[in-house]
Amino acid sequence: MSWLTVGADRGSPVDLYYEDHGEGRPVVLVHGWPISGRCWEHQVEALVAAGYRVVSYDRRGFGRSGDTWFDHDVDTFAADLVEVVTALGLRDSAVVGWSAGATEVVRAITRGGLGDVRRAVLAAPTLPYLYRSYDNPQGTIGEGDLAVLEDSIRRDRATAIEAILARMARPGDRTDLVSPARMRELTTSAAEAAPQAIRDGVDLASRVDLRPELGRVCVPTLIVHGGADVVAPLEATARRAEAALTDARLVVIPDAPHLLQLTHAALFNGALLAFLSE
Repeated sequence: MSWLTVGADRGSPVDLYYEDHGEGRPVVLVHGWPISGRCWEHQVEALVAAGYRVVSYDRRGFGRSGDTWFDHDVDTFAADLVEVVTALGLRDSAVVGWSAGATEVVRAITRGGLGDVRRAVLAAPTLPYLYRSYDNPQGTIGEGDLAVLEDSIRRDRATAIEAILARMARPGDRTDLVSPARMRELTTSAAEAAPQAIRDGVDLASRVDLRPELGRVCVPTLIVHGGADVVAPLEATARRAEAALTDARLVVIPDAPHLLQLTHAALFNGALLAFLSE
């Protein structure tokens, strides 16, 4: 177990929990809302076996990292990612972001903070912009949807998160892709998060507009998305991101939901390893 200090909150250090396994060219794994780095279990095993050095960490306010009241925004999360890469001396690395974690991967690259990062992978990304507005009719989340979600989290955070994770893990009516025991583990992981980080995460996943900067991503990028993703629907997210990026390819796993790295780990890992080996 290791921790890295990335800042301070009212004079107390903000520490990120991270794990560093294997040897070889580095791959950094960035989880999304509302869980932790534990969501990468199948990828860590496959990547280490393939000869990579794998770094995964819990974002601030999530998992075993330090709780904070403020600073659960894309710029701070991107700065934390840069700090992880810099402090651990990771060179010529690939960075993989799942769900809202893909947002900070893009922001860190376009702001020039990741230096010689060589490849990016966006897994079930919520970008470029999920919020439905007059200038973004393709968005899938309206103001009323956000109000309902935010209210449910305020009233009963545990129940709301349990329902959200169920939507992330289930394509349609199928409930057999993630076992009850694993769903309990995911729910426990989310319960470790600071309540404020959970509440702020709704905005990060839906209101951050990355449309202006996707074209400035300067590295080859792989997008892996589930065709049955109801949290970040394919046409509203991955298809648009592929069109906006300058050097991107999209792999669609037809029946996969939002948590595709867990539910379809073999297919996900195959696409990931093939891309990284090029």
